[in-house]
Amino acid sequence: NILFDCGTGECIHVDFACLFNKGETLQVPERVPFRLTPNLSDAMGLCGHQGAFPEVCGAAMRVLRENKDCLMNVLETFLHDPLVEWNKKHDEVFRILSRCDRRLQGQVTRFPVDRDINQVLSVDGQVRAIIAEAVSTDNLSQMYRWWMPWF
Repeated sequence: NILFDCGTGECIHVDFACLFNKGETLQVPERVPFRLTPNLSDAMGLCGHQGAFPEVCGAAMRVLRENKDCLMNVLETFLHDPLVEWNKKHDEVFRILSRCDRRLQGQVTRFPVDRDINQVLSVDGQVRAIIAEAVSTDNLSQMYRWWMPWF
């Protein structure tokens, strides 16, 4: 769920209920790292998700990696916030933070976890792997049907 400001073009994420791979625990687990259905790819113009999108993702990932320590501090506060309904045990919090840290180091974590890429990739390699997971027909075909992943 994203709030879009028509005046400035800014996007703000407004649904924090499905952060930290919570979608993997749903009755029909989400197998993709983010939503990139054919419909969304078409909205990106003629080149779709193969145009400027990977470059923009790479620029964002470089900034995230360069500011890893600061970002991990912020993420940890989300997990310990009593107003957020995580109800996580200490081991679960550690596992979630560990996966975030591994991603910021260049690893690709996937669902189920036995499909993780346990090697450090370059920013471009990581972005390509994550986009490939998001558009994978195999992954999309196993999503919740009202998510309409084929559209």
